[in-house]
Amino acid sequence: MLRTLNVSNLEKGTYILKYTENGMVSNKKVIKE
Repeated sequence: MLRTLNVSNLEKGTYILKYTENGMVSNKKVIKE
């Protein structure tokens, strides 16, 4: 998850969508922040 902080905003958004598709809402909140 730490790597998501280093990627671009577009890629970061892709990670968020990926986690939501997996049903990991808690992880989405962490990445969003």
